Amino acid sequence: MINDDQLNTLTISCGLIMITLIVVYHAISSTVAGNEKPNEQKVKPLN
Repeated sequence: MINDDQLNTLTISCGLIMITLIVVYHAISSTVAGNEKPNEQKVKPLN
């Protein structure tokens, strides 16, 4: 059976890993979005 200290360590570790992955994803996403050409639009206007 898992005790409280092990559960606490597991929870904190999973939380830190999740936050790290979110920060890495955001950094990669913003870097890729920053490399697009300035006149290039993601959505074309309807007119």
